[in-house]
Amino acid sequence: MKTKNRRSPAHLYACLILTGLLLVAVIVNIYENLAIGVTHYTLANAKLPVDFEGFRVVQLSDIHMITSPSEAQIIYQKTLKQHPDIIALTGDLVDTSGYNNEEYRTMTVDFCRELCTIAPVYYVYGNHEIMLLDDPENNTFKCQLESVGVQIFNNSHTTITKDGMTFE
Repeated sequence: MKTKNRRSPAHLYACLILTGLLLVAVIVNIYENLAIGVTHYTLANAKLPVDFEGFRVVQLSDIHMITSPSEAQIIYQKTLKQHPDIIALTGDLVDTSGYNNEEYRTMTVDFCRELCTIAPVYYVYGNHEIMLLDDPENNTFKCQLESVGVQIFNNSHTTITKDGMTFE
């Protein structure tokens, strides 16, 4: 005679708890990957001209393509609230999985155009750009960004000016 394999209520509760914990971990992971964090740092450097006291830099990194107007608006508003003197895009503005999507590239360029209305925007390539842009100096994406006001640095530098004082 066969007997049914019945599990104890404790076993079922343990499975429910583990499933719940797994679900929470997945949700937290998704949130952490999609959330936009703001961290403030105050730096002191005796070599900076006195006019640069209070100079604000917003650094945006690892955007990996703008894929919706709402995403662009969230980042734009968070940037605007910081009242930056300059905006630094420090790599991975594009993404290998979305770069061939014309709509994403257009939204990304449009987003950068909007950032340029807040403050001067400076951009350096990240590893995704290096993989995607066959010619870092003469490619359509670079030309589009420059046409909306983004200053791109590839083995180059610039001088920052504030109230007649410069910093290089």
